[in-house]
Amino acid sequence: MPVLSTPSDVLNLEYLPTIRFYRLVLLIISPLFILCQRKPAFHVIPAPFVYAIVEHNDSIYYSTPDGEIYRFHPDNPDSSVLLTSIKGYPIRSFVFKKDGTLYASSYKTGIHRLSVDTLVKEPKMTREAWAIELDNFDNIWLAGRWGVFRQKDDTLIRFSDLREAHDIGFYQGYLVVAHRSGITLYDTSSGKINQKFSKTVTFWTIDIFDSLLAGGGVQTCALIQNKNEQYIPLGRKHNIPWSFAKDNSNNLFMGTEKGLYMVPCGEEKARCIGFKGKCIKSLLIDSKGRLWVGRFFNPVTTNQ
Repeated sequence: MPVLSTPSDVLNLEYLPTIRFYRLVLLIISPLFILCQRKPAFHVIPAPFVYAIVEHNDSIYYSTPDGEIYRFHPDNPDSSVLLTSIKGYPIRSFVFKKDGTLYASSYKTGIHRLSVDTLVKEPKMTREAWAIELDNFDNIWLAGRWGVFRQKDDTLIRFSDLREAHDIGFYQGYLVVAHRSGITLYDTSSGKINQKFSKTVTFWTIDIFDSLLAGGGVQTCALIQNKNEQYIPLGRKHNIPWSFAKDNSNNLFMGTEKGLYMVPCGEEKARCIGFKGKCIKSLLIDSKGRLWVGRFFNPVTTNQ
């Protein structure tokens, strides 16, 4: 048996079980910590200027400020083909109805419907719109300069005269609108206002992930959950989140005016993970968990 010659030897043996316990704890939690913090891979939409990205069936579709809509298979981005075009009319948003028909909104001309390979203007839906969304009944809702509108039969009726409505969605049974004076929740039946957030901030975008409502405004990232607000610092002056995406590990991604940002799960601060200083307008996480990034700059003439 070894001789304990000094008090320090006794101390080391006394604390050995505790040291072993903490080492075991570190071995258990370290993989979880690494999984949460790992920088994810992302894929870039094969176009310099992208407004919106939508997954439908086995394809990914994206729109451009030149009025174009492209389609490609996510396993082969180089297969991108032009689906249709209305030159000079930026397509800021588009959706697919349950029957597969594509409807696109432009803030210059209103609603267009894709017929074969041509975008046909809907004669009774001429309201200019920043954003288009569908409710559970497959009806169209619009957010635009002159208010919020909803589909009734083959026409649009005014839901709210809220001016400068920029984005629209549905959250916990309410209609959510991002506009020049914050984010507002409406009762979809009565049109009454349920709640307002961030009344002094101009918001441009919202995205909804189950109980989480993410809003992007001028120098503002607002996360609303169960009607509680949290604000994430963006780290750069004059930054604006334009789009959000959330993966299965609860990492939140932001396409912003100043790059691709990420809020790692469990953290309260955003960090840039790509395209620093460059505009990213749109994000999508597809059905296989891949993050797609829509740039809004020309990589040929701009250093990445």
